[in-house]
Amino acid sequence: MHYAGYSNSDVWLSKVLPKIQALTIDKDRTSIDTAEFCKKFPSLRDVFAPEDHASFTSYDGVLYNKAKTMLVYCPAKKAEITIPKSVKLIQKSSFPDCFSLATVHYEGTEEEWNKIEIREDNDALLLANIVFNSVGEISTPEIVYKTDIDVLPGRQELSGDITGDGKRNAKDVVALMKAIIKGAASGNDAADFNGDGSVNAKDVVALMKAIIKEK
Repeated sequence: MHYAGYSNSDVWLSKVLPKIQALTIDKDRTSIDTAEFCKKFPSLRDVFAPEDHASFTSYDGVLYNKAKTMLVYCPAKKAEITIPKSVKLIQKSSFPDCFSLATVHYEGTEEEWNKIEIREDNDALLLANIVFNSVGEISTPEIVYKTDIDVLPGRQELSGDITGDGKRNAKDVVALMKAIIKGAASGNDAADFNGDGSVNAKDVVALMKAIIKEK
């Protein structure tokens, strides 16, 4: 399940957030509470920042400061990452509960790695196998957000915005119908428009009625 942005509604906190495997942070976010992210997104494997974000950038599904000199946050379920040689600092608790992490590819030399300041509470990183002068398979939004339902990496909520374009219209009805026919709608909470826990023709009808009312 892939989402960009997140809501604080009760449904999202209890049902949706724990299932999310990838997300894009909001443009106005200026800080990251790694403990909060770990608690809210226990299944997270990739986190991305918009290209025009003022404070953060992402590389291989891991969050860095804009200059990519400080590693800020690695998602809990990341098993393999590539760290660029530009990194000089790994801040405190950048790897919370990241004990799925097995391999770290570092683009620089062992000598350069030893010069990086690694602050406390990053045990998962220290336990991983470090491969020097190496680049692994890089996660990108284009790869991660590709789904059978053709959902774009836009902000999604329980709104019927199936295409993720920020609008609710006939395109969403068509996308929802296609997803149901293909059997690709299950587990997509954006498609569960009536909130009954399943995605079927009732959601199509409810979505059509809502769109008609808005016109």
